[in-house]
Amino acid sequence: MIDRIFLQHPRTVGESYFEHFGVASSFGLAMIGGGAKALVHAVLPNLCETSGSDTIRRLHSIMVEKRGAKRDATVEMMSVEWVI
Repeated sequence: MIDRIFLQHPRTVGESYFEHFGVASSFGLAMIGGGAKALVHAVLPNLCETSGSDTIRRLHSIMVEKRGAKRDATVEMMSVEWVI
């Protein structure tokens, strides 16, 4: 039960619980900030014109690049023949 609730998902993205906590928290705070700026833009269209889309673009890039780099490193590590 503990494994399913706390560890199963972080494992699927190659992170420990605490690594996942940090990444998910930073994403959540960035989304709150981007959402707040989008609300400001809704009221005052001349302010924060691209903040919402900039936040989405930045977070998507981080997620795709991070997971891709981690996956590539894992594949490379598994394919290396070790000679001792």
